[in-house]
Amino acid sequence: VDALDTASEIPLARIGATLCEVGHRAILFGGVSQAGAYLNDVYMLEWDLESAVSIGRERRQLAKAFVSFFSYCVSLTIGATASARADHTCVASHDGTLVVFGGRDATRRFNSVHVLDPSSRTWRTPSCGGAAPKPRSMHAACSAAGGHQMIVSG
Repeated sequence: VDALDTASEIPLARIGATLCEVGHRAILFGGVSQAGAYLNDVYMLEWDLESAVSIGRERRQLAKAFVSFFSYCVSLTIGATASARADHTCVASHDGTLVVFGGRDATRRFNSVHVLDPSSRTWRTPSCGGAAPKPRSMHAACSAAGGHQMIVSG
């Protein structure tokens, strides 16, 4: 997959989104815009670690150079994208993928699981065994067992 498609596009202001770190990038997914639209867009905030270290040494330069080592890029994704939602959870998995669970839109809560591979920008919906948790939003989640498990509560 080539570089991200749109450089330096800033995401809409939103609430109820998730932001999860994977390697040298943070992935922003979903939320609700100020206009009340539920979102399922994906943004990647990438940074240049060498610049960040240099700037860390010269704190006075931080504000000036902030833009030089951070850049937001909208990420066009492939596959069955998770539906627009807010108040969901997202954790990084052991293999560098992101696992999204639950959330809500204007009419319902979800108990679905979606996996995003940031490297290939591909979504997939895994098959999960056992009893499905009840749909929920505004809950908490974390990764456990070295990123091999997702624990959801609330």
